[in-house]
Amino acid sequence: MRRILSSSLSTSDRRRRAGGSAARSLVAAVLAVSLAACGGGGGDGGGGGSAFDDIKEAGVIKVGYANEAPYAYQQGGELTGTAMELLKAFFAEHDVEVEGEVVEFAGLIPGLEADRYDIVGAGMYILPERCEIANFGPPEYQMNTAFAVARGNPLGITSYQDVVDSDAVYATSSGVAEIEYAEVAGVPEDRIKIYPSYADAAAALGAGRVDVMAQQQMGLKSTLEALDSDRVEYVDLTEPPIDVRGNPAVGYGGTVFPKESEDLREAYTEWLAQAREDGSYQEIMAEFGFGPDNIPPADLTAEDLCSAE
Repeated sequence: MRRILSSSLSTSDRRRRAGGSAARSLVAAVLAVSLAACGGGGGDGGGGGSAFDDIKEAGVIKVGYANEAPYAYQQGGELTGTAMELLKAFFAEHDVEVEGEVVEFAGLIPGLEADRYDIVGAGMYILPERCEIANFGPPEYQMNTAFAVARGNPLGITSYQDVVDSDAVYATSSGVAEIEYAEVAGVPEDRIKIYPSYADAAAALGAGRVDVMAQQQMGLKSTLEALDSDRVEYVDLTEPPIDVRGNPAVGYGGTVFPKESEDLREAYTEWLAQAREDGSYQEIMAEFGFGPDNIPPADLTAEDLCSAE
């Protein structure tokens, strides 16, 4: 599940080696001095075109994901989930094949920075601190947080304040917003257990090693379905968590793009707006149980969420 390919060239590496045009050769001598003075030149692709042009020329895009339903996961050997199906529909219009690279959730953005894949399609929450590192497409869904507890909820946990007051041991995945929610609520550090994935946190709950785990509502339902244990149960919260800015937390997830791939992000943003209008976006989301309450406002942008205070 958590493999990171390092023995072969990445998709971007292949594009760079395939790049180089006659026009670039003609100006290379002119640019050499200035590039040396500037310490080299950046770019959005090796072929002299835009990042999106390079992807279309290669005919393939590699997507980092964490193998977590319902956003991006393997089923019957095929990539699926809300994020993956949206991306497949978009790239199909450009004759580009979608390939996946499985990475632990906390490693998704570092892997993007390291050029191991082209974008991240994992239903990742759009948070200001993440926006400092990478760019996000429009919010694709909105979601509240839920808990899973031992069958019968013996500690009566229905809110983060209950976690604080009950001395419960709290679990979640690495690199996720639910860590922040627990810290802001005042759950002591020694009672917050962070696992490599939500599935691992659920397994710990089922084994009685922790008392409560937190995840987004739809994701938690999928996690518990996969766990298939009669020792745990799902609980909706009676009070929303509070984020680090002091606001009631609602999660908005989207696709993540490198800073240098703005043309690709803009193309995907335009496509998603059109898919909203023709209803194909809603159809894809509905396949995975997302209803009207999970559809973000059409005028809500990644820029709004990145600058949230």
